[in-house]
Parts: sequence; C-alpha cells; structure tokens
Amino acid sequence: MTKKTIALWGDTQVGKTTLLAAALCSQYHGFDLLDLNASNAELGQTLAPIWRLLQKGMPTPPTSSAKIDIRLTCKGGTEVHFRDVRGAIASGEDHNEKLKIIDGSDAIIFVLEWNGRNMADQFNAVSTIVTMFDKRPKALVFTKCEKTFEAVSEVWDAFPEWWRENPALAPHSQVISLFGTAVWPTSSWGYDNETWMPCAILGEFGQLIPFRINPKGVEVPFYFIFRELGLIP
Repeated sequence: MTKKTIALWGDTQVGKTTLLAAALCSQYHGFDLLDLNASNAELGQTLAPIWRLLQKGMPTPPTSSAKIDIRLTCKGGTEVHFRDVRGAIASGEDHNEKLKIIDGSDAIIFVLEWNGRNMADQFNAVSTIVTMFDKRPKALVFTKCEKTFEAVSEVWDAFPEWWRENPALAPHSQVISLFGTAVWPTSSWGYDNETWMPCAILGEFGQLIPFRINPKGVEVPFYFIFRELGLIP
C-alpha cells in the first residue's frame, strides 16, 4: 500500500490535535477524505475521543509523547500518517531531534495560534524548519481565529495576503510569504449558526470552554495538502 506522511508542526497549546480532530471527525469534513471502513478503528483510538470531548465542552489533553502517528486510509486507498508533533519538540532547541521527527514527511502543516502571546516564538519554530520543505507541500494554519474575526468576516475566504490586515504579523511577513496562498484562518470551535457568536461559554472559573461547537475552515488546509500529494482530484 502507498503511504504518505503529513507532519503537524507547532508550539504547545496552539490546537494542533484539536484542529486535526475537528477536520477529520466532523461529518461535514473528514468523511469526504477518508475511507471510514478502513480508518474507523484508528479514529476511535486517537481523534474521536478528542472530538467527543470538544462536543461535550470539556478540555482536551496535551500531546504527551514526542510525536503521535495516526494511521488512516484515504478513499483512494493510500495510507496517510498524520504525525502530530509535541509542541515542546517543535519549539525546542534540539535541531537534530527536529530533523529526526520530520525525516521522511511528504508534507507539513505549520499550526500557529492567531494573536497568541508568543507569536515571535511560534514563528521561530516555523522558520527553522520551513526551508527544508521547499520542494514538498506545506501550509500555514492559524487556529482560534474566532477570538478576533466575526463569522461573516471576509478573511474566511482566505483572499491573497489576508493576513496582512493584522499589523502584528508585519515582522513575520517574510516567513509567511514563503507559503504563498497556502495560509488559512481556522476555528475548531466555530460559530453558532443562529447567533453567529463564537461557540464558547465561560466556565466555572472564568475560562472559555467550547459549547455546541461548529468548526469553521478546519478542513481547507487538509484538502489542499491531499490535493498536492495527489490523494484527491
């Protein structure tokens, strides 16, 4: 069986695993990409529990091992390994360890939190690796965009250089430009279809928790990568 490996690269708590679960477990998204008969067992052990926690408004656990390889099967029969890299590895200083983890990856999705407090550190984690993927498919994904953008914002169309509307990204424009148009906003929680408000409520201790999630834009980067790898038309 043909195999492709897609790495998810980003700092701790930017939402890599949540993004993957929202993209592949939602009936509106992942069902179009995967052979469910061949993938259900693996999904049930890895991403489906994360998806269920989100739907119940519960926190999701951080990635604890150096990497998690999730082995799924596309509708075309190709086996796809999603390599979910622990944030501490992605943002760490051990370059050899990074090379070991990404070695053999056919594509990479860099995941950053939109308007995160450590944007400089997040982009440093990207810049040390991105040039190694010059001839392989790559994408840049911003998570938690519901914190800034309204549900009807034009940025969800991901028009060319939409990200330049955020002045805070100006120091990082050179790195972002390396991705061309493969730069997307996403929200794993999304917006309520009736109120158009973010799908979040305040928890007992004042923290935001997901509520009746309705992901937005999460599937787009994966469709792009799958097409670039020749997994879908």
